Amino acid sequence: MWSNANKYQTRTALVNGLNGDSIKYSEASEMSTKVCHGLKQMGAKKGDVLAMFLPNCMEYPVVFGAATNAGMAATTMNPIYTSTEIARQLKMSKASWAVTNRDLVPVIKDAITKLGQNPAGEEWKNRIIIVDKEPVPGCINLELVLEAGKNIENYTKTEIDVMNDLACLPYSSGTTGLPKGVMLTHFNLVANACQSVMGHPDIQICGENEVEQPVTLCILPLYHIYALNVTMTPTLWSGGQLVMLPKFDPKTFIHALETYKPTFLHLAPPLLAFCADNAGVKAESLERLHHIMTAAAPSGPTLLRRFKKKAPSVILKEGWGMSETSPLGLLSSLSQIVEGSCGVVTPNTECKIVDVSTGDNLPPHKTGELCIRGPQVMPGYLDNDKATKETIKENGWLYSGDIAYHDEDGNIFIVDRLKELIKVKGFQVPPAELEDLLRTIPGVADVAVIGIPHERFGEAPRAYIVKSADSKITDVEITKYVAENAAPYKQLVGGVEFIEAIPKSNPGKILRKELKASFK
Repeated sequence: MWSNANKYQTRTALVNGLNGDSIKYSEASEMSTKVCHGLKQMGAKKGDVLAMFLPNCMEYPVVFGAATNAGMAATTMNPIYTSTEIARQLKMSKASWAVTNRDLVPVIKDAITKLGQNPAGEEWKNRIIIVDKEPVPGCINLELVLEAGKNIENYTKTEIDVMNDLACLPYSSGTTGLPKGVMLTHFNLVANACQSVMGHPDIQICGENEVEQPVTLCILPLYHIYALNVTMTPTLWSGGQLVMLPKFDPKTFIHALETYKPTFLHLAPPLLAFCADNAGVKAESLERLHHIMTAAAPSGPTLLRRFKKKAPSVILKEGWGMSETSPLGLLSSLSQIVEGSCGVVTPNTECKIVDVSTGDNLPPHKTGELCIRGPQVMPGYLDNDKATKETIKENGWLYSGDIAYHDEDGNIFIVDRLKELIKVKGFQVPPAELEDLLRTIPGVADVAVIGIPHERFGEAPRAYIVKSADSKITDVEITKYVAENAAPYKQLVGGVEFIEAIPKSNPGKILRKELKASFK
């Protein structure tokens, strides 16, 4: 991330999109080195896991770079998660450090307590770091970490085995089941950052005399691998400017568009729809935009055309990926945009479409499962050999769970998915996770969750409940329980329905297709 900081040291690297505060490349790079040194001075060791429980902020890239340079792995967490969700990820990832902000401290402390540990005890002493300047009992301020690492003349680099040491540990459900720790090495992330830059002439590494600095709004959440390794890493490596927005708010987003006039954007379809349809987003705010890349969910030709009416000169391109591919596997070429396609395979990547039943390679225009092989493919899931073997099969091919076809020119079109994930506003909602939560409610004997079409969200979770004998549980009580224990995008917006039995196959697998067919 900071390897070109000397080349761009006088440029602005990071901007707080809410108040305009900024830091230059020289400052950001030095801060990251000091935090790295400070963490090691405070006892951080290679192989430790740091939980990053933060919204987008200027400190995010600084701390992420510091932790990975210290040989730690960063496990990224959604800042709207409940303490129940945080506790599960802390336990699964074996995190022993955390960085957060003042407002989120109660959530992470509650999560640690739920694990049977004491957030104020020896185990976590000086290990909950907050980015705010105001002190919080039981936490250590980032300023103190910087102070501990200020003597960088004594700083020694940690030896990193780039092929095997983990840099990032996001959680994804893959094609099915509960979220699993996706092990991403330094090599995975750097390879994919290089692959993404190849498709973005606006953020290629450029000479010191370049007239216009690339600028983007970092509005997608950095806990998501799309923002982390498609927006953050390549942009900073390439001397671009990242304008940080902690969450989507129409007023602040529009203000940032008007103030910073980005040259490129990475968005999910709901944000592209906002830009297309909201009268507050003026064409003149988009006048410097060269292109927008959308991913995380399909945009669809109708939405792309709506946006083009407002900003006809902006190139719209789509990409496809998974946390398991760091994330990009497919990317539209700026010189060859094919409507409805996620593009072609990224450089140094192989792709094949296989028959779901036989595994045979398929010719153009025949639909099957999309498989990817390349340097960005994860080594596997943390502590889950079974899921790894189900996903990465012979000779390193990753089976994506997405149904696709390709044309004669190598353009890939995603048409459906084998995977059970529900995509709510581009976010992953694993049905198994909600089902596990619902089974903890007294009176629920069995449960199945599916995604149903939703006009604004793309899909919405819908629960089918089998009551236990004499249970008087209501749909209102079930909805309230989920609201109290799951993130906002995981809510049962699609409704709750009580049924006599959940349709299942002979081995006991939920037949979600039958539930979806009955809903239609």
